Amino acid sequence: MWRSPSGAPQGKTKTQDRRGSTDWVRSTTAILLFGLGVSLLVLAVPRAVASITFAQRSMTNRELMSRRPPPAELARNISIVEDALKWASPAQYRLTLGLFEYQLAMTSPVFSPDNTLWLKRAEQHVISELKMSPADGYGWVMLAFLRQILVAPPRDVLDPLITSLDVAPNRRDLWLPRMGMLMHYWIALKPNELPIVRHQMRTMWDVPQFQFLLYDMALKSSRKRDLMEALKGDLEALNEIATFDRNMAYP
Repeated sequence: MWRSPSGAPQGKTKTQDRRGSTDWVRSTTAILLFGLGVSLLVLAVPRAVASITFAQRSMTNRELMSRRPPPAELARNISIVEDALKWASPAQYRLTLGLFEYQLAMTSPVFSPDNTLWLKRAEQHVISELKMSPADGYGWVMLAFLRQILVAPPRDVLDPLITSLDVAPNRRDLWLPRMGMLMHYWIALKPNELPIVRHQMRTMWDVPQFQFLLYDMALKSSRKRDLMEALKGDLEALNEIATFDRNMAYP
């Protein structure tokens, strides 16, 4: 049976604020975890007299989520990765640990102490991974996602998103989760960040399979006007939005 991390700080969760954001978090979790295509490493640490090796097998986020591992299995995986970190400390081990801790947090009620404590542990391990691998666009988005769930101040969420946009602007598996959070926190964007985000919108629009997804996301986030501003001057794009509007009004 797994236990809460010993020595972890206690305290009340921000229940009221977190309740208001729970629906949005759940609606974007699948996009973040299923769309990224990053592999988790489930590590075993066989010890030999003269050497230590790491046996690895890959498990995609889709497989992990569809299997819904029980808490005991997730806790065991966390223990294995923690053992691995005693012998070697590559960045991906820390990110893997953070991902497992996030999964374990999701097995607890949203407002429970265990939920918050495992999320905070995941946040710290992702931060330590990013110190070792600052060009990891996925890690920056994951950090923003964890902070969003923890109801961090908007700028604490936006700063890693903008960093991710800087280091990995063309990584398509990040486009939807990153843009979803950017639209959610739009009013907290700095004036110098708006052109960067609008450029990303145009980049996404240039790929046909993302057009309706981007339009639908903007519609649901009340950011359609901002999308149209990003596409200003592109008559074909604006006509396509008008077509989407008609189809939505008269399905």
